[in-house]
Amino acid sequence: MTTSKIKIQNNTFKEVMIYQTPDKSVKVEIYLKDENLWLTQIRIAELFGVERSVVTKHLKNIFYERELDLKSNVQKMHIAKSDKPVKYYNLNVIIAVGYRINSIKATKFRIWATQVLKEYIGR
Repeated sequence: MTTSKIKIQNNTFKEVMIYQTPDKSVKVEIYLKDENLWLTQIRIAELFGVERSVVTKHLKNIFYERELDLKSNVQKMHIAKSDKPVKYYNLNVIIAVGYRINSIKATKFRIWATQVLKEYIGR
């Protein structure tokens, strides 16, 4: 895991965390802002190795079933070269989608996320 600073138009992500699987089959930049992790739908799809439409379906169900609240877990941010704001989803959403997707990449991410949480709790 490596981190670096990035600025996106009027919104600042203080750091970017790079999530990469040991076999290097997945490499995704995860933005850090307000002590949370943020990804777009396309990046969530890349993270879990599925099509964006799969992520969209799971997001719809997560919010429809009220597993998570849309307002407190999604931020619209303006980014360069985009006519309209882009939705970013926080770690709660990323994990919720990850538990609904049945893929090896999703499983690897869940293992990694669980390990990071255990290390954090163990401090």
